[in-house]
Formats: sequence, C-alpha cells, structure tokens
Amino acid sequence: IMVNKAEKQPAPVSFKKVSYIPFKCPNCGWDLPLHQFYFIHLCTTCQRAWLERGGQFRAVNFAVALAPNGAEQSLVYLPFWVCHVEIGSQEQMLKTVADLHSFSLMFPTRVSKDTDGSPLRFFIPAMEIRNIVAANKLATSVTNVQPTIAYVPKDRLGQCHLSGAFLPPKAAKEMVRVLLCSLTPKNNRRRQIFVENADISINKMHLLWWPF
Repeated sequence: IMVNKAEKQPAPVSFKKVSYIPFKCPNCGWDLPLHQFYFIHLCTTCQRAWLERGGQFRAVNFAVALAPNGAEQSLVYLPFWVCHVEIGSQEQMLKTVADLHSFSLMFPTRVSKDTDGSPLRFFIPAMEIRNIVAANKLATSVTNVQPTIAYVPKDRLGQCHLSGAFLPPKAAKEMVRVLLCSLTPKNNRRRQIFVENADISINKMHLLWWPF
C-alpha cells in the first residue's frame, strides 16, 4: 500500500527554470502597479491590461463602463469577467438574451425588448468576495439585467477608481456553470435536466469594470 501511495505522489518541482521578469508594461515600458494578489495588471500610461503567467505577460481585453452623468471620480469600479456563451442541451440552444429570458423564467417584466437578439453574456465578479454565495448572487443580478453598456474613453481612464481583479479567467470559466444553475427555475425539472446535460461554449471573454 505504501508503495502504491508513493507512486501516486506528484513529481518533485524543478527550480532550474526559475527566472526574473521586469514588472513593467510590455508595451510602453512603464512600471506596473504592484499588488501581490491582483491577477490583472493595468498600465495607466498606455491603457493596456496584462495577465502574467509562466514568466510572460499576456494582453487582456478590457473595458470600463461609463458612469451616469460623467461621475467617474466619485464612484468605485468593480471588475467582472464578461463571458459570451452558447449553451446547448437536448437539442435546444441558448444563444441570445431572448433565449435566456424564455429559459430562466426569473426575469422581471420588461418594456423594452431591443436587446433580445443580442448575444448571451454571463457576468462573473472578479473582485475579492470571500462569500461565494454573495458572489453568485451578484453575478445572477447583473446577468439578469444583461445591461446595454457605453464605455469610458481610454484617455479618461485615469479619472476612474478601478478596483483590483482577484479572479483569474480560468476560475471565471468554472463559475459559468454555477451561474447557469442559479438562473434555472428550482421547481422546473425539465430545465434542471437541461442544465445537467448542458454543453457550455465560451466564445470570448473580456474584463469589464462596472461603476458602483
């Protein structure tokens, strides 16, 4: 038994490939703001966002939602991963906002249906929230709205107080199925079977800072 357990132990980590990288923007060369728990590093000089993995920086698409009445300085912006998803199960597809409205049955009565044909988006909070229930509730609330968004011009980003992004994109993708379960009627067995067998495709994703 001990031999079998020993064979299943993970291989020792090699430190021969450890190296140092300059914590500078790969695009403009200016220092990036340092926070040990942030996964996304935003360069305010050239307005680029970067994710560091394996000793290399990878560019991350991001946007900042425009605050009402141009009140950028008085608000705090919280980060969300916006995932464009398509969900298929039992020969049924959820691709648009209208599809989700019909499936979820949790949306309030809406007057405007201008966004019904828009691609379906899931909003996953990327800020630090220790309570997973609270994080899921926030994700459900914003995803329910499927907001139409205007964006802050890049030259005005310095006026916005952007909170740090603590959730990596891989973890955000894993939360998509949890969010789908939260959007599913609890007493509708047919909908629940749909979720159990659902094949979820994430076409693209980006980081969005939303004003609060």
